[in-house]
Formats: sequence, C-alpha cells, structure tokens
Amino acid sequence: MKKVFAILAVAGVMTACNNGNPTEAKKDSTLSAIDSSKNAMKDSVKAGADTAKAMIDSSAKAKKDSVKGKTKM
Repeated sequence: MKKVFAILAVAGVMTACNNGNPTEAKKDSTLSAIDSSKNAMKDSVKAGADTAKAMIDSSAKAKKDSVKGKTKM
C-alpha cells in the first residue's frame, strides 16, 4: 500500500508540474479577442463614416440639382 501511495504521489507531482505555461495561452487568447474587437469597432466606424459621406454627397447633389432646376425656369 505504501508503494502504491508513493507511486501515486510521484505521478501526481509529475502531472502537476507538467502543465506547461497556461498563462501564455490565456494571454494569447485575450490578445486575439482584443484584436478582433478592435477590428470590429474599426469596421463599424468606417461603415458609419461611409454612410455619412454618402448622405452628404447625395444631399449636395440634390441641392445642386434643385438650384439648376430653379435657374432654368
């Protein structure tokens, strides 16, 4: 029984010490999540800016067309 307990204790120590570097993997996944969030935010802001630019361009064109129409009469 003492030998079995000693073998289990040694196996337990080896298992506990052989866990690699979990903080590195956790750090990598956190950085990956931050990068994907940053890219999503960047895309969202760019889409909003593109929409605003399109609205301004169409408003300017509509105003220009309405002014042309008034001067032709």
